[in-house]
Amino acid sequence: MFLRYDIGRPSSRSGELVRRPSRAGFSLLELVVAISIMVIVMGSLGAMAKAVNEGALYGETYGTATQHARVAMERIGASVREATTSNEFPGVLVIEESVGGWTFPDILVVWHPDGVPADPDRLPQVNELRIYTPNPTAPNELLEVRFPDNMTKFETDDQLTAWVSDAKASADGVRTVLTDMLRTAQVSSLASSARGAVRFAVRYRPTEEEMADFKAGVTGWDDLAWPQGIYTSNAGMRQAWVQMELQLVPRSTSVSVASSDKTAIPFLGSAARFYEVHP
Repeated sequence: MFLRYDIGRPSSRSGELVRRPSRAGFSLLELVVAISIMVIVMGSLGAMAKAVNEGALYGETYGTATQHARVAMERIGASVREATTSNEFPGVLVIEESVGGWTFPDILVVWHPDGVPADPDRLPQVNELRIYTPNPTAPNELLEVRFPDNMTKFETDDQLTAWVSDAKASADGVRTVLTDMLRTAQVSSLASSARGAVRFAVRYRPTEEEMADFKAGVTGWDDLAWPQGIYTSNAGMRQAWVQMELQLVPRSTSVSVASSDKTAIPFLGSAARFYEVHP
């Protein structure tokens, strides 16, 4: 090992210059400490990079789910707000289905013709309806179903309800997929019992029972529960208020964060239709 000499300070006794040896590099202990510090720094940078990447993936997947819910609810809400109404039909109707002792209010029917309705004072006909429901064969899809070529007319709400329950799985309808990210759940042990996590609820003011009591002469026109008390002796403002819930499962693009029903996000929305009715 070669030594390198530097010229130092004069000696305090003789005044002559003293040559002092200097080291050529780090000692083994210093190298070990330096390497340890570098490992710690690199590990911290790696953990930070992973956290940033996972955060970006989280934002991307949840952002996509939020956008799906926003588009679907806005489309449904627009249909509800623009619904055609009459004294016989309030514009919107929620249909419940019972499976295995459970009730699922997951079908929303909206009277929304493309033009002038065929019979605006009574009930809609099939080609004037928009049906929102999970896809029976692919329950992760929320559909808007229409039958533009079907001119069938209904005489009662019960006829309409029975027809919709059978027609939602028909291949004759024009289907638009609003989202394919619905959470699904098994009603029973059968694989075919899976249903999409969608729920609709509608509240009428005055209620259907109150309107029936008025027609039967049991309740007076002035005694009906008019929204904000808006009515006259020959007209009243009725409300159909639709509430909706969608549970969407964000798709994961990360190997370490798998998509599952446990990561489902609930989205809530509502829309209302105010319209005029007459005694």
